[in-house]
Amino acid sequence: MQQVYARALDGRRVAFPASALNRVVGKHGVEGHFRLSFSGEGRFESLTSIGGAGQ
Repeated sequence: MQQVYARALDGRRVAFPASALNRVVGKHGVEGHFRLSFSGEGRFESLTSIGGAGQ
C-alpha cells in the first residue's frame, strides 16, 4: 500500500493511504483543506473536505 505524507496545520507530519485521495483528485491535483480521522489505534478512517480551494 502506498502512503501519502502531508503536513497538518499544527505542523505535525501525518501519513495515510494514497487510495484515500482517489475521490478528491481533480485535473489540477488535490486542492483544499481536509480533515483526516484516525482510530484510537492510529489507523486511517476517513477524509472529509472542510473547505479551501474552490469552496
